Amino acid sequence: MDSRIVWSDDALSDLRDVAEYIGRDRPSTALRIGAALIDDVERLASFPESGRRVPDDPNLREIVHRQWRVFYRLEPDRTVTILRIWHAARGEPPIS
Repeated sequence: MDSRIVWSDDALSDLRDVAEYIGRDRPSTALRIGAALIDDVERLASFPESGRRVPDDPNLREIVHRQWRVFYRLEPDRTVTILRIWHAARGEPPIS
């Protein structure tokens, strides 16, 4: 049985920001990257433990797509909560 995916407001805002930033100069690339990030997140429904554990927080996991890090939490009921989508060059995101 697949896990349920829940997007936080911060993660949705991050995804929108990624697409808008890239889209300023390369609209087609923005669509491709946005779609790839969404595909990666959707894959977590079938493989929720596929992301590596973040060393500073054992309850936090991440998957990486190129230079973007998708932070998520796997809840006890197997719900995958997408917390942030963050460019690796920006360091660690604030996660609530």
